[in-house]
Amino acid sequence: MLIPSVVIGVPLGAYLIRRLDAETFRRICMSFDAWVVGFGFSRVLIDLNLVESPWAYGVLVVTLLIDACLLYVFFTRQQAASRRANDDTG
Repeated sequence: MLIPSVVIGVPLGAYLIRRLDAETFRRICMSFDAWVVGFGFSRVLIDLNLVESPWAYGVLVVTLLIDACLLYVFFTRQQAASRRANDDTG
């Protein structure tokens, strides 16, 4: 099960790292990691019978909301910095 992910993921990651800024690529990877951890934590809460099924996914939703806010701040600051750099050279 792991081999198809590696066969697809490694070339895709290599392609993207060449096309994107390293910090942008890093943020996107960390964002995906947060989603996986949020989902896994939700499933653990369900499997241990600590929280009922619909409510346990609240952890995932909170993770997604925090991640969306952090990505929004990162990309708006990056866009503003890019605009300033273009204005300085133009």
